[in-house]
Amino acid sequence: MRYYKDGTLKTTVRAKTSEDKNEIIQIANIFRGSIIDVSKETLTLSVIGDEKKTDAVQELLADFGIEELVRTGMIALERGKY
Repeated sequence: MRYYKDGTLKTTVRAKTSEDKNEIIQIANIFRGSIIDVSKETLTLSVIGDEKKTDAVQELLADFGIEELVRTGMIALERGKY
């Protein structure tokens, strides 16, 4: 049986300067994440991927200061027949 599996990471990160915001946006883009909320001092990101990918994003963002973080466990869905 073939299946697709991934997890989701949603995190709010401190971004007090425009340089911080630009760097966080670059990290999100590299990992094909999305910026889902912006405030004067924070950015909130959503990243979907396997555990290695979400671990890497979390590690890179830790230096900025993580305000809030939520992760799902791995979820899987059987792939269609071709």
